[in-house]
This record gives sequence, C-alpha cells and structure tokens, in this order.
Amino acid sequence: MSIEDALFGACIVPIGVFSFEILSNKNRKPMVSSTKMKPVKMRFLLLLATVLLTVGKQLEINSIFTSYLIFLGFTLFIVFQRKDLIFCALASGTLLTMLSFVIYFPLYNLALPDFWKNSWLLQGTRFGVYVFGNIPLTELIWFFTFGSFAGVQSAYRHSFYLSK
Repeated sequence: MSIEDALFGACIVPIGVFSFEILSNKNRKPMVSSTKMKPVKMRFLLLLATVLLTVGKQLEINSIFTSYLIFLGFTLFIVFQRKDLIFCALASGTLLTMLSFVIYFPLYNLALPDFWKNSWLLQGTRFGVYVFGNIPLTELIWFFTFGSFAGVQSAYRHSFYLSK
C-alpha cells in the first residue's frame, strides 16, 4: 500500500460512508432486533479480502478487478441479510460515482489529458475503455462498487437503520 492509497482512503472513505445519509437527510436509528455483525464474521471477511487480493496478485490480476469482486461480494452479503439497505447501497454507489465524475472530468480531460495514456496499467488492453473523454470506465465501476459497500457497511456492522 502506498502513501497515495492511504491518503485517498482517508479522504474518500468518509464520503462513501456518509454521502447517502447526509444527502437524503436521514438519521441513524438503532434496530430493535439486532443483526449486528459479529466480530467473527468481520474477521472472516477481512481474511477473505486479504486472501483474494493475495491470490489476485499471484495470478497477476489487476487489483482493480479484485477489489470490484470484494466490494460487490461484501455488499451482496450485507444486502441479502438487510434488504432495507439495498436502496442505500445503490444510492451511495451512484453518489460516489457522480462525485468521481465531477473530479475526474475536468482533471483528466482538461488539466491532465495524457495521464491515463502514460501511466494506466490497463492502457492498450481490452479493458482500456474510456468514457466521457479520458475517464477510464474501470475507475467509475470501482467508485460505484466501493460506494455501494461503504454506504451500507456501517449500518450493518453497528445495527442501525436510516429514517427521517
């Protein structure tokens, strides 16, 4: 993990976690019947993510694809248990994708138009698809899957629901 990853994570995680909650003007309410995530489940999921990242690296699979699967898998794990969080997952993923677009569009179309062509590991592969000018589709998918997971994991782990 690089310093860029740490800084990015520290900046984007709170946005992913709280974007839907803030924009929808909903508040956290404790659940009556607790479905709080047990520490064993959380440790298992963290171990599973570590194994998937390690195996992906050994198989030389780009980490963006491995992280898609992890975020999508964890989000599905949560929403299958808490159907009330489906809309939150979709809304959080969409909001974070829209935010990334607002940042990426001027940055990579105006300020740094050759950035991805010079430094992107997927450049020249069948996954090197750009949308809206110079924005890699894989980046937008990553933001959606991460936003979906980030938007529901806190409500799931701490057993609360969002209400007006």
